[in-house]
Amino acid sequence: MNLSDFNYCYLNNIYRTKDVVAFELALADKLFKHCAIYLVDSEHLIEIEKMDDLIKDFKIVDGLLKCTTVKIVPAFNGIESEINKLTEIKQDTGSFYALAKEGANNNYVIIDEKQIDINGDQDNLIGPGLAKFLDIKLSNSTMSAYCRFTTESKIYNRMLVTLEGEEIKFHPFYFGVPKGDKSSGVSDGEEISKMDFFSPDNLNKIENRFLGVTFVGTKTINSQTYDIYYAKMMQLYTKINIINSFVNKATSMHVKWTNAIAALKFFIATQHEALAKENKTPEWAGGSSSYKSTYGVYFKSSKKFFKQSEITNFYNAVVSCINDKGSIDAVCTYMENSFYSKDELTIIYLFLNLYKQSVIPTELLSLAYGQKYLIEKKDLLMALYLYEIRVNAYKSKLSFKSINDDPLAPTILEGSDENSYTLVNNLYGL
Repeated sequence: MNLSDFNYCYLNNIYRTKDVVAFELALADKLFKHCAIYLVDSEHLIEIEKMDDLIKDFKIVDGLLKCTTVKIVPAFNGIESEINKLTEIKQDTGSFYALAKEGANNNYVIIDEKQIDINGDQDNLIGPGLAKFLDIKLSNSTMSAYCRFTTESKIYNRMLVTLEGEEIKFHPFYFGVPKGDKSSGVSDGEEISKMDFFSPDNLNKIENRFLGVTFVGTKTINSQTYDIYYAKMMQLYTKINIINSFVNKATSMHVKWTNAIAALKFFIATQHEALAKENKTPEWAGGSSSYKSTYGVYFKSSKKFFKQSEITNFYNAVVSCINDKGSIDAVCTYMENSFYSKDELTIIYLFLNLYKQSVIPTELLSLAYGQKYLIEKKDLLMALYLYEIRVNAYKSKLSFKSINDDPLAPTILEGSDENSYTLVNNLYGL
């Protein structure tokens, strides 16, 4: 790996002794799928600061380092030999979080066995009990992970992970991999390879990569053929490196993408209205069970979730301005010179970019649905990154505070290029 593999470069620690000063940089791509630690000397730090393709949270002005609050800690023995070495942060690849990411990227589905008789003798099944891995949700107010099922008439949740009492609990589930995926179960006609446990193909099978997952068989559901698996007990506790600036960046991006998804849902509804087509919302049928708990680890960004009324106002301002100015470019210039914040302009630009491509409602609907799909996938991957940290912090009873922090003061995480902070609320059982 090298610097070109990363997008974010944040100053994490400064190591100092009488003879040595070293700067620890935390590196990540935009979705935190690949992360690394890079220990550099001052000369190399100056070179990195000049790289335009890296998003950084520090500057060097007139020979002075400007950055957010960073810990200065005593250098460890042998630090000289580690300087200018880039060390990849390994991530667990056999966990629940890894499966959820893989499934979201490859059109895997979660199967509600109460709706579809997955263990029956029939190979061709029809039913509403399918949900994409993209429909997995990570609660901000509880420690729950769940999948949302939507049929023509109802919406309900299927719990995957919950906090019950003081214990994190995994709920088994069936899932399907579209037939033909190279990483799926038994391939057509590969009986010899199936018995060879030293075969690379066998090692790559889902049931061998994810502990607690077994291959059930192959079924055709709603005209699509799937390899079916059962996740009985998956790994929730992993070795994850918790870096404050990464958490702060991820929580900020989660707010931004949640706002963008809400704006796109509003935009889609307006285009349905323009077509005089009713967009019916299925009724909630998920019951009234609550998994709210006194315990848990929760992150709250200082960034703002926009209300529906605010999104409506942004949209109305865009439409009014387009009618007044006539061109999208003129509207952009006008909005940039108005009193909108950077986050508000993000939503305004989203609307403007859609209208720049078309004004026909059917085309706008296609564009908006496509954009919503892409943002939902990014948001799920970011939310999974944060959820993995929350679950592991709860298990290890991590304080998130430094030794010199006031134990009574709120726990705040800073860092990253975002002009924001993250408030941590953590309460552990005995």
